[in-house]
Amino acid sequence: LADDWSYPRPSHLYFLGDVINIEASVKVYNHVPLRVFVDHCVATQVPDVNALPRYSFIENHGCLVDAKATASSSRFMPRSQEDKIQFQLEAFMFQEGYSPSIYMTCILKATLASAPSDALRKSCSFANGWFAADGNHQACGCCDSTCGPDGGIAASPFGGSFKKWAWYAVCRGKRGDKQHARTASRSDGFILLP
Repeated sequence: LADDWSYPRPSHLYFLGDVINIEASVKVYNHVPLRVFVDHCVATQVPDVNALPRYSFIENHGCLVDAKATASSSRFMPRSQEDKIQFQLEAFMFQEGYSPSIYMTCILKATLASAPSDALRKSCSFANGWFAADGNHQACGCCDSTCGPDGGIAASPFGGSFKKWAWYAVCRGKRGDKQHARTASRSDGFILLP
């Protein structure tokens, strides 16, 4: 999205260090109010979540680990609507990469808006500690360990539905005469729902 979050950005081209605004929402229609969360996200160079290299930048049911792993400015934005989640990811390239394209695939979770955030439903960012976008910082207490009995995707007592969501960006290494050096070299696994 554009810098002010009001319309889609006209280009998928980003330079290293640029901020990528990402928004996901759930259509409520005549349903009870829902709250959307980003459960997991992985970036690859091709549209295949199992490809290597791979970088898992949201893990553990909503912990945006990019800022902790790379000292970036990536973060969840304060929530303005329950049915919408926004986060910023600092543009990067794979260190051992062969392509400037980055494909991002996320697992989204929608739960009842009345259910409180917890270890399995949260939007946590790292800035000298873990902070929740909704202010319930206790929900982020497990971001440095394991949130849920399976270490990844676990059943929530309030239920919830999951949806896979994917898009891509092209990241370039230079802006003007300045060379940026932000790269990702992690190749962790990623759990996909069946």
